[in-house]
Amino acid sequence: PDGPQSLCFGTTEMICLAAAPTDDVDIGLGDTMVLGTSSGCVMPASTTVPDACVIAVRSFTTAGTFRVTGSRPLVVLVSGIFEVQATGLIDAASRAGGAGPGTRDCPPASTPTGGGGGAGASLVARGGNGGQGGSGAGGQSATGTAIAGLVGGCIGSAGAGVLAGAGGAGGGGVLIIAGSVFVDGRIDASGQGGAGGGGSSSGGGGGGSGGVIVVDSPSISIRSTGVITAKGGGGGGGSGIDAADGGAGGDGDAPKPENSASGGSGAEPGSGQGGAGGGNGNGNAGGSSGVRGGGGGRGATGVIRL
Repeated sequence: PDGPQSLCFGTTEMICLAAAPTDDVDIGLGDTMVLGTSSGCVMPASTTVPDACVIAVRSFTTAGTFRVTGSRPLVVLVSGIFEVQATGLIDAASRAGGAGPGTRDCPPASTPTGGGGGAGASLVARGGNGGQGGSGAGGQSATGTAIAGLVGGCIGSAGAGVLAGAGGAGGGGVLIIAGSVFVDGRIDASGQGGAGGGGSSSGGGGGGSGGVIVVDSPSISIRSTGVITAKGGGGGGGSGIDAADGGAGGDGDAPKPENSASGGSGAEPGSGQGGAGGGNGNGNAGGSSGVRGGGGGRGATGVIRL
């Protein structure tokens, strides 16, 4: 790469700076720092991840919350120590309040028909298929594929029907490059649950996949309270014949990392229940129904590389 070798960082991806970082980030207990990756990024001298937003600092410590949203994945480049304390959170997950950085559209193998549920988003693992409903077929999830570079997770497929539930957004894409990394708290890039069908035998949306978290450092310490997670969101529940709404699927960023994201409940007996999320592996299919809406499939688990 171009630039002085001493100002080039990373092994899986390489980023070279025009000048050494001089700023320090310290987020206190109870504080929140919000970063949108569509702006406020530095311009590297050269980079192998040109579509990413790069922030470069000398040290990074958080006992509070560092919330990241935006259209581009994020690179946190720290020339010294990166530390997430026990109360700290790096939040690149997607939920109703906003999507994580770099979430993207990834087409399913097929879209639902009638009142079928939408497919859960796939990433490397495969998302769950949507359930049949309203005399229509559920959406079929795409086969998981290897990823290249730094990307966010994938958006789940919408259900079918007049008032179909939207698919959940995928978790964000985050690359941390640092001299040393200490994680006592949490780094989260989980996907959003799909929305429930809104009535008229409509299908629930598929859950978003988990995102991508890469930690690149010669010294990584994840202590007993430390958690790095990128779970898929639950599928939305199918709706009833009339105005009964299906329940929204649970977001992957459950308070306890071992808990699965819940599938949305069907609106009434016979409505499809959304596929429940999980911490590992492929998505679950949404429940099927007869004339009522089908449930959405769960989003696939994301990718974590240390």
